[in-house]
Amino acid sequence: WEPVTLPTTENLIAISFKDANIGFCIAENGIILKTTDGGVNWVIIQNNPTHNYKHLACVDDKMVIFGTESMPYTRKVFISIDEGVTWTNAVNTIYPYFQHEDIQVMNNEIYYRAIGTSSMNLYKFNNNIPTVIAENVYLFGVTESTNEILYFGKVGNTNTLFKSADSWAT
Repeated sequence: WEPVTLPTTENLIAISFKDANIGFCIAENGIILKTTDGGVNWVIIQNNPTHNYKHLACVDDKMVIFGTESMPYTRKVFISIDEGVTWTNAVNTIYPYFQHEDIQVMNNEIYYRAIGTSSMNLYKFNNNIPTVIAENVYLFGVTESTNEILYFGKVGNTNTLFKSADSWAT
């Protein structure tokens, strides 16, 4: 292990690579870092102290997702399709009160869990639009090697572990 010098002293929150060279890292106080050499060197590509980033996942060749919380009741998920040059808000106008808890990627598809005022749902992005695929989800995981999604949730008063081996088609 070798230490890497970063251009910030802020605490790191999450890191994700889209390939062997290009990766992104989010840090406290709205910092987004990017590397193009496998993590040897990092540059700040965004410094927005009004954002408090929480989750990060790289998808496809270009798309990067950031689960963010800006301030109470203004939770957001931003998408970049140009490696962080520009950003669009994919969720806030549809679900402004949801707290985004986890983002994972399987087969270049994005899944995330969000908590609302009376729900905990699992979503899948379809053309940058979130679609509910399961309700009452407490936690979930994806396995790329077997194309399975597992989630732990409730049916009535019973805790249950659910599994789908076809990317949630059934």
